[in-house]
Amino acid sequence: MDRAELIALQKVLYWFSSEGMFLDCGAFVTLLETAVGKTAEVMGKPSETFFKIAL
Repeated sequence: MDRAELIALQKVLYWFSSEGMFLDCGAFVTLLETAVGKTAEVMGKPSETFFKIAL
């Protein structure tokens, strides 16, 4: 498990709607990063890695 990577689609912490503020994926990614002591690789757009894989 030491070599396992943590991958995330994005790291936005929250978003707003007409109903108020909501947690987004980034809040949970940050929680996991802290728990495992690793930094997640963002693979969603606008990630450079995302575009290189697509090409």
